[in-house]
Amino acid sequence: MVVAPSDLLEILRDIDFETALAVGDQRYVDTTAARGSEHTRERLAKKLGVDPRTNRFLPPTSRHILLFGHRGSGKTTELRVALERLREGRLLIVDVDIATVLDRNNAQYADLLVAMARATFDNLRHLSMRQEELQPIEDWLFTQVIDRSESRDFMAELKTSARGGLNLPFLADLFARFTTAFKTNHQAKESFRREIRGTFSTLAELFNRFLRDAEAEIHRKTGDEQRIVFAIDGTDKLSSEDTKRLFVADVEQLLAIDALIVYTAPIALKYDGNLTSRLHDIVLPMIKLYTREGARFEQGWEAMRSILLGRADRAAFADEQAIENLIEGSGGHPRDMLRLLQIACEYADQKVDVTSVERALDALARDHQRYLLEEDYVELAKVDAGKAHDGHRPNTHRLLLNLALLEYNDGSWRRSHPVIRRLDRYKHEKMRA
Repeated sequence: MVVAPSDLLEILRDIDFETALAVGDQRYVDTTAARGSEHTRERLAKKLGVDPRTNRFLPPTSRHILLFGHRGSGKTTELRVALERLREGRLLIVDVDIATVLDRNNAQYADLLVAMARATFDNLRHLSMRQEELQPIEDWLFTQVIDRSESRDFMAELKTSARGGLNLPFLADLFARFTTAFKTNHQAKESFRREIRGTFSTLAELFNRFLRDAEAEIHRKTGDEQRIVFAIDGTDKLSSEDTKRLFVADVEQLLAIDALIVYTAPIALKYDGNLTSRLHDIVLPMIKLYTREGARFEQGWEAMRSILLGRADRAAFADEQAIENLIEGSGGHPRDMLRLLQIACEYADQKVDVTSVERALDALARDHQRYLLEEDYVELAKVDAGKAHDGHRPNTHRLLLNLALLEYNDGSWRRSHPVIRRLDRYKHEKMRA
């Protein structure tokens, strides 16, 4: 069993906001009851064609699902756990972390499909696919993209690396070099994008055919009717412009991929109003510390305490009140609680105490204060007073995206982030609301 550190420097060294927990990580905490999300997993399973009660498996040919939630709320971890529990010879899960393989500050649908192809070839290295099943993909890459590319140096380098027999390990390595160019070589990326956009329907058709051939080969080898499911992570970390381009402007290109795909998506996108009905959606609720009526919700507190003590041993805290204040100040948002822990450790002397936590809360409040507009305080105060909830105003997207506004119970109610309530401007508006 992994013991959480009690030394402040060790805690600071080990805190990682960006990397989701792997399946089986001992720090994982089941937050299903704390979120009130029992139906979330069941609905996700059924969207993928699995009845969790009868174990019946009848998957659709294609389904694109957006898993909405606040950034840092645990979407990736919960998605991995949910898919793992559905695996059992039915699902072959392919993880695609676009933040790792692509430039998340500038990602488009062409980049995403290439990243999906790379991850698929890499995950299926063990399969013995026939050359005639792989040859069209290699031909497309060289004749339709690389030979036409303006990036001559990279083209020559990639062609030089193309040696040996045509098999899945070869394609995996080839596409790994290709996606690296998307991330690091601006000239190559722009040139490749133009060529891919011009032949995208061909690539999508080739990739769809490969997926069906691969699933048939898996069935031949194992006897299982497995389906490949893509878990696309990082799409919730794109800029709001790139997110809208991917899921609104270029959605037809995404939907041309006949596969089971689950994307993580920022909660603000759900209120865009322009999403096609062909995109299925599901919301991962926030961990709630209080009910809508203001009663303490113990399951939420217990879950957050377990998450916290999985990163910092109880001995790192001066008393229980410091722990309570960290949890309270997070509003039930796991990543923000860890951010507060990080800041408190930086202020603390030997142990994290109430004073260091107070400084951390003020520091996070100041971070929010830097982007909040005068009208934001008015809206947040009205939401907390129960006078504004249905629908949204023009700046609601921004407040949700920046975590100034938090949603609970599948979005049925909202509250301002607790640290914002410490700001004088908010207190002024709260008195008027």
